[in-house]
Amino acid sequence: AKDTTLITNIKSELGISKDTYTVLYAPTFRDDMSTKWYITDLNKIAKTFEKKYDKKCVVIVRLHPNVTSHKTLFNYSSEIINGSDYPGMQNLSLAADCMITDYSSSIFDFILLEKDVFIYAPDYENYKSFRGLNDEFDNCPYPKAYSLNELIDNINSFDEEVRNIINKYYQDNPVYKTGNSSKLTVEWIKQKISQ
Repeated sequence: AKDTTLITNIKSELGISKDTYTVLYAPTFRDDMSTKWYITDLNKIAKTFEKKYDKKCVVIVRLHPNVTSHKTLFNYSSEIINGSDYPGMQNLSLAADCMITDYSSSIFDFILLEKDVFIYAPDYENYKSFRGLNDEFDNCPYPKAYSLNELIDNINSFDEEVRNIINKYYQDNPVYKTGNSSKLTVEWIKQKISQ
């Protein structure tokens, strides 16, 4: 079950009201440390979500630790919040209703949270040929966009049909969690040591 008190507290720390639709924008770094593939017009993204869900929207920008020096690239306001200095990505993920990212492994954190992700990958071919991408990325069910206009279209057209594709992915790739992973790991290690 969701810990709504924790989520409300995290949003409050960030100056976000609990009913505000919250988007986490978390692009990863490029090897040349370039930011030319980042979305800088986040106000346009916020307005798209506001229109889609008919509620106020805030975008939290969380840059990869390798490129936090580029946080000045964004024009922060009450709608665009600097989350790069926030101490934990996990709490930002909990507070967010959805995420926009490119090739970040945080996609898979959102799969565990069963939250929506929009993939914005304008340099897909270049990134794939230079760094490589695993099959999990190509097979993940979230809408992929290769231009800003396509991303806007994906947000606007997100509907029950897309949700069904995502839910099928969850069914085909179930998460086995009981809340006891650390305890079971310690027990396994202790058993191996005592053999």
